Amino acid sequence: MSKQNKFSRRKVVSALGAIGAVGVGAGFASTAAAENVDAAFTVNDPDPVVNDEGAVTRYVVAVEGTVTWDGFDSPADYATVTLSGEVEGDDESKEIDSVKLEGLTNTHGSAPFSLEEDVTDVFGDEAFSVSDDGETVTSNLKLSLGIEVTPRNGSAVSASEDGTMALEVTNEKETVASESEATGSAGGYDSHYISRANQDLKNPDKFDPEYTEGAMELFISYVYDGNDLSKVLFDVELEEPWSDEDEPSANMALGIKTDSHPAFQIGWHASNETFAKAVTDGSWNDISIPEMVSIDKDGESFHIEFDASGLGFGEGDAYQFVCNSSYGGEGEHVTISNDPDGKAAWDGTDTTYFLTEEIVQS
Repeated sequence: MSKQNKFSRRKVVSALGAIGAVGVGAGFASTAAAENVDAAFTVNDPDPVVNDEGAVTRYVVAVEGTVTWDGFDSPADYATVTLSGEVEGDDESKEIDSVKLEGLTNTHGSAPFSLEEDVTDVFGDEAFSVSDDGETVTSNLKLSLGIEVTPRNGSAVSASEDGTMALEVTNEKETVASESEATGSAGGYDSHYISRANQDLKNPDKFDPEYTEGAMELFISYVYDGNDLSKVLFDVELEEPWSDEDEPSANMALGIKTDSHPAFQIGWHASNETFAKAVTDGSWNDISIPEMVSIDKDGESFHIEFDASGLGFGEGDAYQFVCNSSYGGEGEHVTISNDPDGKAAWDGTDTTYFLTEEIVQS
């Protein structure tokens, strides 16, 4: 989540956006017009975002294409492709992403490239979010693609082209989720959980019973590719000190159990960063993080992404989960579980306190 986000933690909506493939081409003639280089690309608008806070906290712009060159007097050496953007009304262009293609050869040829970046990290969450209830706003993102090919001998040849991508965001008073990735999409969460007040504190003289209430929030999103479930996203918002990298033993773990997979954990620890655990020989033991899952941390935000097919997930299926955090020493646990006191998350290797979640339909 962008550090520039000004929404309160309880108003942050885990959202994602994408655009379809963007084609890029640059042609070089061998005539006197060799320096006239054309760059062209097409832009696919993402699907509208509709949720109860009108917040967009993730908006991924993906670019794929090919650079071609021809008619050079000496072989090409390398090419640079840069994508820049400007939010309409801001009048400040910023670099979104760039890539250098090295090892080019010959006086003519082609080279594929791809760029991908979450533009909320560049422009901030509020650049695309809508704060007023019931309002719908279309944010226009002006994009500029620059291509530069440098030969081994001679000057670089460059070209650029502009385009605009429009993202429509609606802030509704009631929670509505929209997910689709057929040609790129944007959407909000499907389920929302908040940690309860801890009624069984380890240090009741030091902490108030409401100390852990709302300190952890979990947003779950189901992403569909057409009619097929593609990804399951878990976004955790976790206050400090539980998420503080400098706090001894600070940690966060998400437990998952499905019909096809026994219970396992994906998490973060201040001492060794991300980790995975599974039940072997009657206890939790470290394993390599499976290829079907990725976990990223940015301050108080954790993003955990599962490949649905790797978990055996499908539309309408149910699974169990639990979320737990602590920071060692006198630190209290904060949990999202089915324990009535909001205290327990793990009972050894048992799943007693796991919650059950049913996957929503597309």
